[in-house]
Amino acid sequence: PVHHRSRQLVTQHLQLVDDGFRRSKRVAKSVIGLLTAGNTRPVLEAMLETGLLPAYIPELVKVESLAQHDLYHIYTVDRHQIQTVTELEQLRQEEQDLFSSLEVPHLLYLAALLHDVGKGQQTDHSALGAELIVEVGQRMGLPDGAQEVLAFLVRYHLFLPENALRRDLGDQEFIQEVAQLAGDTDRLTMLYLLSVADSKATGPSAWSDWKASLLADLFLKVRACLEAGCGLHAPSDGQV
Repeated sequence: PVHHRSRQLVTQHLQLVDDGFRRSKRVAKSVIGLLTAGNTRPVLEAMLETGLLPAYIPELVKVESLAQHDLYHIYTVDRHQIQTVTELEQLRQEEQDLFSSLEVPHLLYLAALLHDVGKGQQTDHSALGAELIVEVGQRMGLPDGAQEVLAFLVRYHLFLPENALRRDLGDQEFIQEVAQLAGDTDRLTMLYLLSVADSKATGPSAWSDWKASLLADLFLKVRACLEAGCGLHAPSDGQV
């Protein structure tokens, strides 16, 4: 644990986290390394409590201590996002085959940390969040392709859970449309893992064996469709 005096020193010197610091590739490498190292929650919580995390990612300021008034969420938005990273770490142990297949797993963790960053602004938080995370990716010096993946994950992080519960999973046309939206198995796998982690991090009322079964069924059917080549031509408007 970070000593309380060290925490005070961090808070007292947040002015050092300027635009140059935020655009430093060396700092970005350290942050990404932190997100993928495991047992990240204590560090992220310390960064949040000292003000270092929102200083480095200013987009987080508007969701700091932001309450979510519904029957499902048990955390404020900022804590929920940290919990989502924690749930991903647990999934990495449970779904080792899926994680080992990912080409860019660090993007999944960054998306988890920021997937609800667009909340509290009286608009579609998924669409706004997709725009905001691109700005974060640009500052961190991530390639254009990585920024696009981040935007996709945040924009559609609710898509699989919502549709798994209300659509006919035996409808092959729907399965093919989802495959076209995902584009490839890597993006689909990241979206699935983010969806599971997000649901678990929301609270016990948002997750059940029934929901887990439906979500897994949708994922497996779409993956099989992609592996058969049915998702090669994604719809230009990204809508399903």
